[in-house]
Amino acid sequence: MSQGNQHQHRNQSQPSRPAQGGRPSTNPYDDADPIRVRRTHHQSIPAPASGAGQGAAQPESARLVPGSAAQRHVQAPRRVEVQRTNAHHPSVEQRRAALRSESAQRTNAQAVPQQRRAPQQAAQAGAGRGAARPASQGKQPAQRPPRHQAPKPTPQQIEAARREELRRQYHEVSPDRAYAPSARRSTERAERQYASQQRRQEKHPDRHVRPRPIPGDDYFRTPDVVFERGTQAQSPVTKRVNHAPAIIACLVALAIVGVVAYAWMHRTVQVTVDDKQVNVVVNSTLEQVLDASGQKVSPGNLVAVTGDVITPSDGHAFSATINGNAVDDDQLASTTVKGGEDIKFGNGDDRTEDYDVVNTTTVQPQLKMEGTEGSVFYVKQWGKTGTIETRKGKQSGKTADVTSVDVQDLIIQRQGIAPDNDQKLVALTFDDGPSQYTDKYLDILDQYGIKATFFELGQQVDEYPDAAKRVVSDGMQLGSHTWDHKQLTKLNEQQVSDELGPSFQKIQDVTGYQTTMLRQPYGSINDKVWLYSKGTMSVSVFWTHDSEDWKVPGVDKLVSNATKDMFTGAIILMHDGGGNRDEDVQALPQIIEAWQNAGYQFVTISDLMKSDPRIPDEVTSGDEQMPSDAVWPTEISKDSTSNAIP
Repeated sequence: MSQGNQHQHRNQSQPSRPAQGGRPSTNPYDDADPIRVRRTHHQSIPAPASGAGQGAAQPESARLVPGSAAQRHVQAPRRVEVQRTNAHHPSVEQRRAALRSESAQRTNAQAVPQQRRAPQQAAQAGAGRGAARPASQGKQPAQRPPRHQAPKPTPQQIEAARREELRRQYHEVSPDRAYAPSARRSTERAERQYASQQRRQEKHPDRHVRPRPIPGDDYFRTPDVVFERGTQAQSPVTKRVNHAPAIIACLVALAIVGVVAYAWMHRTVQVTVDDKQVNVVVNSTLEQVLDASGQKVSPGNLVAVTGDVITPSDGHAFSATINGNAVDDDQLASTTVKGGEDIKFGNGDDRTEDYDVVNTTTVQPQLKMEGTEGSVFYVKQWGKTGTIETRKGKQSGKTADVTSVDVQDLIIQRQGIAPDNDQKLVALTFDDGPSQYTDKYLDILDQYGIKATFFELGQQVDEYPDAAKRVVSDGMQLGSHTWDHKQLTKLNEQQVSDELGPSFQKIQDVTGYQTTMLRQPYGSINDKVWLYSKGTMSVSVFWTHDSEDWKVPGVDKLVSNATKDMFTGAIILMHDGGGNRDEDVQALPQIIEAWQNAGYQFVTISDLMKSDPRIPDEVTSGDEQMPSDAVWPTEISKDSTSNAIP
């Protein structure tokens, strides 16, 4: 059977039912399930059989009656699925019964053509071999009627057919509301929204335009459009995502984090209060810890600027130390605990009344010497000015002089050098140079690979500049021995200044070596010399072993004087100028070997001071300058220790 005949029988097999009002319906699918209506477009309409004339009778299904289902199939080249909710809301059982009825009708429609073909097949089977065959049944193969090719619809036709289909579906599915004003408005609104979507899609072809919902979804849904041979229209379906679970999960997570954070910020920690374990909430203040410990303390008093009590128990509530460190009264209220602290509480301190400052006085520092024995003097503390305020109490009206900034005196420390860790160190020093003997000393020191310290006179540096430069280039330490070897303790302030300042400057100008280390002539120095120095020196060096080479006692005596009573931290005195030094040149190798054989190492004065941890690092370099914020004193303190070396 041809495809056209199949189409014909399929159309004829559909039963019909009267529409409302008694008029027979032309829609072969009117008896289908009122809940779901399906319409399928066939790609072609069968043409007349071959050999039929122009006036031959055509099958009833081939004639396109206006308003018939066949005509609608041609005009609407698509498959439409419509789903709605009936007005009377059929139950599930009614829907299942309608589906079973539709399936039975479709099965009966397929069985009718087979019953019609049965008599023809039986007649052909009963005919003999010699029976005449119709002309159309000759040896030539049967000609299949040409398939009618439906023209491809234009976009305008598709749009018109879609609108017509929407209007028709709405009217057919709900005929009782077809002419209701609300129904017409819903249909018109749907058409306007669809046209707006089409315009936006044409304006932005590369952008997906989400289709808007068409009013009247309670009666039908937007149909799916299928063009020829299963080609689906390019109208992507936007799936709505339900974000509620994700939002709820985020809210739950935030709630959990908040609960955990609150529990962590309010956790209980343990502190020790006077050797007693106390549990408190983390970040508790000291006052809260004191209350939790149950310890009783007495507050301080409110006092006047003169120290007299104005109001008892109106001072600070308590005092406290944390891990051995005292807490300032101003920080008692803001200090909190984290856990594990060792806290001790005490009675509160007195609180001074509010006051006005009516006068301010500056206090100058004084020079103070400490220590009575030792081979070196150095600046232990630089001087700084203090401030005394004249305060007048606002409550008491009393006036008192109170030190607001403590004065800082200049402290000169005298001590011996004690190398740490039992290091066996000794320093070799030479005075009165440079001279014609200096190069010989440097050759011997280089031969033994040791370092020494040279205290040179300013006028000798000016006379032997090359020798002074070699001292520095060979890695030796350089210090001042004044300008021309005057005894400093017998000079006035200006004379001391003339001996120290020019000598330090000459050494720096000739050799580029900056130093503030001094070897005082004859070893004579006192607190007055330090006061007159005005900060030009930071270290003065004495000796522990005098070779007495200035007496020219002979080589053996010279060696004996320099090597007797060996101990670590010793400082040996020799000369490379100021007279005949031939004995020194002969004795120097023997002195070096004697100390080295005893296990001692020769170092500079700076290295020797560095071995003693009691001496500040700033001083051990030998070139410390007075800080810019320091003030040199103008008088000696009454508390200064008498440690003069005549």
